[in-house]
Amino acid sequence: TILIQSTHVITLADTVEADQMSIEVSGQLTITEHGFLKINNGTEVDLSVWGTLRKESDGIISRIDNPFIDFLDNSKFELSGTNKYIIEADWNVNSTCEVSGFVEGSMNSTYHTDQAFGNFVWNCPNQIDDVYLSGALTEINGDFQLIDTNGFELRFTGTAGEDPVVNVLGNFGISGGILNMTSGENNLFLICYND
Repeated sequence: TILIQSTHVITLADTVEADQMSIEVSGQLTITEHGFLKINNGTEVDLSVWGTLRKESDGIISRIDNPFIDFLDNSKFELSGTNKYIIEADWNVNSTCEVSGFVEGSMNSTYHTDQAFGNFVWNCPNQIDDVYLSGALTEINGDFQLIDTNGFELRFTGTAGEDPVVNVLGNFGISGGILNMTSGENNLFLICYND
């Protein structure tokens, strides 16, 4: 059992295996360059996040034997590096997945963008090219916010495939950046349930 207490900030730059790990409110675990967190499947919740789990640079988070990972009320996952994989988890409606890294190219379902997220924030001042979600991001149970794309585009669709339906149960906000709803021959159906 590993507990990252409130207000503690832990940086992981090596390989660690964990099971029954908790990050408390205001606590933070940062997986940085060469960091490798392996989350094993145990008997209970394998990773509970009330605070922040942040992945920087080429940091890796690996799931061994399908562990149960839970982002709880007001928790946050931040993808701020070059490794584009979002952790697969259960997301509380008030949890946040924020992409803020040096991203480019495809971020389709291979990168786990096809989950049912709580809040989803795109804030990439260091984005290095257009990003294609290729219809994978379809379920946001909280708010969607687009803040920054560094002059490039965030594209909901790719250049081929089906016409996705994107459901946003909370607010849909754009304060900066460029959002391209469709690419190529695709259509997109955006359903916002709130103002």
